[in-house]
Amino acid sequence: FLENLASEYMKMYPKHVAEKLSPEEAQQPGRLIGSGPWKLKEFKPHVILSDFSMPGFDGMEALAIARRLYQDIPFVFVSGTLGEEYAIRALKNGASDYVLKTNLVRLPAAVERALEQAKERGTRQALERNLQESERRYRELFESNPHPMWVYDAATLRFLAVNDRAVAF
Repeated sequence: FLENLASEYMKMYPKHVAEKLSPEEAQQPGRLIGSGPWKLKEFKPHVILSDFSMPGFDGMEALAIARRLYQDIPFVFVSGTLGEEYAIRALKNGASDYVLKTNLVRLPAAVERALEQAKERGTRQALERNLQESERRYRELFESNPHPMWVYDAATLRFLAVNDRAVAF
């Protein structure tokens, strides 16, 4: 069932597929993870859809592998056996969402939401990295400035920062 679902999803929503798969590959979506984690390294999808219980492979194990290799790829469980307890466990372990096979009409919205959240998370992380780099450059310039520098609160006249040259002054 999941193989047909993945194949149909790829036809219906091709913009979510990272690469064009051959018809044979589309019929074997488990090969990306199920054949070993190295397959996921070769193919970085935009989203990972996984059943919770598969023969010889556990959905939580797939989630753990995906989180180890690519924290930024959304992971959505599509399952007929996912109970509330397992759903909560999956979400706490990093799954983006879960969709029951009895309610597949939710799948496109779940994937769209997961992709949007991943995009927002990536943007936020990039902004945080830029801010940290800017703060590092400011501190470096402040500390290495050959002139004495003081930063103080205008309301309280309390010093907030002084550079080494100001201390030696």
